[in-house]
Amino acid sequence: MYKVYCDGALIYDPRDDEFTLLNPKVDIEVNKAGSMDFTILPGHSSYDKINKLKSHISVKQDGKEIWAGRPTDVVTDFMNRKKVHCEGELAYLNDSVQRPKEYKGVSVIGYLNHLMDNHNAQVDDDKKFKVGVVTVRDQNDYLLRYTNWETTLKAISEDLVDSLGGYIFIRNENGVRYIDYLADFMHTNTQKIEFGENMLNFSKNFDTTDVATCVIPLGARLENSKIEALGERVTIESVNGGVDSIVSQEAVKLYGKISKTVVYDDVKIPSNLLKKGTDYLKAAQWERMTLEAKALDLHFVDGSFEQFKVGEYVRVVSKPHGMDANFPLVKMSIKLDKVSDNTVTLGIKKNLSLSASTIEASSEIKKQLEMVPKRYDVIKLAKENATNIISKVMGGFVVKTENELLVMDTDDIKTAKNVWRWNVNGLGFSRNGYDGPYETAMTMDGAFVADMITTGILKGGNVHFNLNEGTFLIGKSESDYLMKYDGNKLQFGIGSMTGETLSNELKEELKGESFKYNLISNGDFHIDFTKDEPGHNSKVLNRWQAKSRSDVEKIYIKKPIDKNWTSLEVSGTDRIEINQYLNLKKNTKYYIKATIASERMMLYYHGSSYNSIATVKDNYEHFTTINTSFTTEDSDTHYIQLDCTKKTRVRDVIISEEPISNDTEWYPSKFDGIGQDGKPGRDGRDGERGAQGPPGRDGRDGSMVDLPPALKDWSGKATEISGKYVFTPELFVGTNGDSKYSRTGIYMGSGIKARDLFDNFTTFDGITGINNGTATWHLSVNGNGWIGNSQRAMWWNKDGELTLPKVKAREIEAGAITTDILYPGTNERIILEEGYSPGANDCKSIDANGDAIRLKVNAGTYIAMKDTGSIGMYSRGSQFFSFNPNVGWDWGSASGDGELNLYDAHVIMGWLGYYVYSVRSDRRVKDNIKYIKNNDSTINRNNIFDFVKSVDLATYQYKKIGGNNISMIAQDVQKFRFIQDYLVVKDTEGLLSINMGNYHSMVHITLQEEIKKREELESKVNKLENELEEIKKLLKKEGE
Repeated sequence: MYKVYCDGALIYDPRDDEFTLLNPKVDIEVNKAGSMDFTILPGHSSYDKINKLKSHISVKQDGKEIWAGRPTDVVTDFMNRKKVHCEGELAYLNDSVQRPKEYKGVSVIGYLNHLMDNHNAQVDDDKKFKVGVVTVRDQNDYLLRYTNWETTLKAISEDLVDSLGGYIFIRNENGVRYIDYLADFMHTNTQKIEFGENMLNFSKNFDTTDVATCVIPLGARLENSKIEALGERVTIESVNGGVDSIVSQEAVKLYGKISKTVVYDDVKIPSNLLKKGTDYLKAAQWERMTLEAKALDLHFVDGSFEQFKVGEYVRVVSKPHGMDANFPLVKMSIKLDKVSDNTVTLGIKKNLSLSASTIEASSEIKKQLEMVPKRYDVIKLAKENATNIISKVMGGFVVKTENELLVMDTDDIKTAKNVWRWNVNGLGFSRNGYDGPYETAMTMDGAFVADMITTGILKGGNVHFNLNEGTFLIGKSESDYLMKYDGNKLQFGIGSMTGETLSNELKEELKGESFKYNLISNGDFHIDFTKDEPGHNSKVLNRWQAKSRSDVEKIYIKKPIDKNWTSLEVSGTDRIEINQYLNLKKNTKYYIKATIASERMMLYYHGSSYNSIATVKDNYEHFTTINTSFTTEDSDTHYIQLDCTKKTRVRDVIISEEPISNDTEWYPSKFDGIGQDGKPGRDGRDGERGAQGPPGRDGRDGSMVDLPPALKDWSGKATEISGKYVFTPELFVGTNGDSKYSRTGIYMGSGIKARDLFDNFTTFDGITGINNGTATWHLSVNGNGWIGNSQRAMWWNKDGELTLPKVKAREIEAGAITTDILYPGTNERIILEEGYSPGANDCKSIDANGDAIRLKVNAGTYIAMKDTGSIGMYSRGSQFFSFNPNVGWDWGSASGDGELNLYDAHVIMGWLGYYVYSVRSDRRVKDNIKYIKNNDSTINRNNIFDFVKSVDLATYQYKKIGGNNISMIAQDVQKFRFIQDYLVVKDTEGLLSINMGNYHSMVHITLQEEIKKREELESKVNKLENELEEIKKLLKKEGE
């Protein structure tokens, strides 16, 4: 049972409808702050009480806090729902900076204490941390660290976790927030993840050299080897049936038989060696790989299972993969309202490659680089130093022998210590006498030996270093090189480096941090998009689009004479909408900076609905800088809109996945460096045939003895993949330099130039099918792809979502297709189509549009069900029925939720009348039962009787539907105190109604009172009739 609190007040309880949140989800991850997302509806008691960066959000399970943090984004959508994104408490460490300082000789816990003291001095009490348990140790217990204006969280990550390993945990005890730094997880969960049971996904990444399906364990060296020169070792033959190896049959089925030796120098007993080898085959070798497993937490299916928690080990068993080992649980995704969908992610500790180790050390090296003298200073200082040393010479002896010249600090070879020795073999200097060694030397074979070289230009063969200018070249020339550095950028020659030769860690490091692409194209309007075809096409990405040609006539791209920038200008008072579709990630926070001057304009993000980013008004003379953020929705399309309702100027727009500083100038997107495609030129003439070259070397033996078996069996016609070999008759990798663009084939690689679906020349990365220069299908390196043409194409993405233009099938198995869009055919049909208004498809259909799904007969007759729970019915274009469960009602003595309206309708109940007017009246469903008496102080039998007796009835017609009607007027009833509380009801529009059920009950009381009076009169009449009969008898007697 999960509950959520905001500043101590309950905001989510799945058992109470008053405390409801939509899609509450928490992500908890080791060494990261984690996050929480939820949507809060209007009417919630805490709707206006969630404050960005100030409120404290706490998630508790069965009373124990599992995550806490603060809101960082609160976005209100079209339906006034607030989408809230929160970051975890660890992110509080981003609120402080560490000033420049050197920490020398400190311990791990000492350094962490220094960082926390600095942090706590800069933040409020509710963001302070106290150092708790620290089990991470430096090998020498001696750290050398530098801080230089980085955030506290970055200092902890780079100076401790990245270099020493370990895990950061936050815990709250008795109102104190502790930060623990543990070397390893302390607990192994009793619940395991097993293939075929609760394992949802399994992926691994490791070097094939680390995998073995057959292990030969070797122990200590034998004292008496059969082959003395080999130094034989203890084996397991004597305890393993005469076999010296152990095999995992499950792994062999998956990978084949791969043998490997494992040496244990300290194991002398074969039985112990057998156990160690078995353990290695089962578990130890997996410690060298990276594994990610996703699994279902069975605790939410059966409470007897121990629940998974981040920061503990979990046993993973997968017989098909030959694996049985404990892995650390590093991430959990928790859906508070649907715990059966919760998943966990496990990953192994990383083993650092050479490049990764270099990257980890680079953070300290970078801090030291600023202390290194500039290259010009180095040369200058070196020259001055050499001049001083040579000019200040005092003493010394020059001795000439038969075959060499000596310069020494004494005149005797036997006593001299500092010796320059020059002969036919070279020149050398020794600080240890005539016999050397010579630390500085130039020898006849071209070698140069020195502890330090200070020079301006160093050149030899194909290597040229210019230390004066700080440049170097490795290659034949400026145009033919492997690598060169011109003082500003490092360049690699064609073919000198490929992605396969770099580790993933090094690739990330080489990306650098100094430059990031703008995610919006033509953000400074240096390309005049008004010349492009107007429209609102979601397939056209990274280009500004005006909606119509008439809009384009009011849009100008201008460059002020005295400025170095260009701006977009919109004139007139009509609304002009300018959009750019972007390939953004779903449910992701982005940052946006824009420079705008306007009498009135709105900046929007649109995914599944409009989301306001900023509004600029009454400020056309001066530019305003907007710097804010927005979060994308779960939508397949995303676009930014400039909604200009009055005169507007826009100088630049920047979008980034990281915060943008206010002093950041505009920078380009990946597409801004690509010019507009021109028309293809004519094919050039073939050049003259060159002279015949010299004969080549003799070829190898053609017997194919050395070829792989799979290649020997290859037909040579189709591409085949066999193990580590790929055989293909045609393969294209690299940048296409052909200007003809008329090739046909299947090409692999990056920079593949061809026409796309819309006949535009572009480049592709991945695998592309090309027919006569036009791409007919493409699979990108990130998993996205398509196949088809401009009229009809099938699209898919890395998330497994597929867009089909048309589905034809004799039979579709139930559950076989899960889709967002089914496009219509040409006849009456049932469709599921997004992006259309209700009347856009005049046919029988099911339309999913925005926040509703519509069951339609035609354009004007349909039922609409919205995600808020409301239902509407329409006929011939007009609404006649609505039900809204979110509207409350209050009749004085009773209240509740849910409003039902019938519009312009004459309701005929017929034989249903009895059931319609029956009211549940069981005593067991009622409270505060009080029978109406004659003399009650509020409503009583007397004032009810007087009301029924006195109120006037009127005849009337309804303004919309007419009809002959007779009833009370609600305003007349309001004149009767106490009575109006039970009869008059006001709806959300302020209109008054009469509660006819209560009125009938009042008529019942009035009838009772009349019956009582009639019975009383009947009694008096009977008495008078009896008296009259007696009088008659007496008169008759007297008369006689």
